[in-house]
Amino acid sequence: MRNMRYKMIACVAVLILAVFCFAAFDPGFHGADEPVYFAYTKSIVDDLDLNILNEVHAPGDRFYVTRTFNLPSLHNHGGVLFWAPFFVYGRAAANALHGWGAGAVLPAAAYFAEKCAMSLSTVIAGLGLMIITFFLARRFYPAGISFVSVAALALGTPLLYYMLIETGNANIVAGLFMAAALLTMVSM
Repeated sequence: MRNMRYKMIACVAVLILAVFCFAAFDPGFHGADEPVYFAYTKSIVDDLDLNILNEVHAPGDRFYVTRTFNLPSLHNHGGVLFWAPFFVYGRAAANALHGWGAGAVLPAAAYFAEKCAMSLSTVIAGLGLMIITFFLARRFYPAGISFVSVAALALGTPLLYYMLIETGNANIVAGLFMAAALLTMVSM
């Protein structure tokens, strides 16, 4: 009976955290590498490539390109692959608004909806990271220590900042994939 009470408290705590995160996140999808990650995601969806040349430079700008006319960039692409489905969802939501008579605001609405959906994906990835970290810690420690470990991760690192404020940063998505890989390795 006592174990059931702890599970209920944990579920309520996760639910409260999720509601807080979904209510508090910044929908602007910006970060230290702005606009690179948004441009990469837009390029993957629109052009089916990772060349962000036409997404970040206006006609007439001077810039350096490679021999294959790609814009050199040292950014990783893991987050981009995670964000792309959410970008498509944001665009579909904007198109649905357009179909319901919001046609006058379509360019701004589409841009906002795409960024909002990508920001939402970072919140989902952060919550997933905390949940997977809890289950990873449970493989080695009791539930109480595992909960404190997740609380230390959330409150003692910039996790909540990158999850809620600078949602255009790939650290959260990278953390999610790393925690999932570790959990998979330990579970084998």
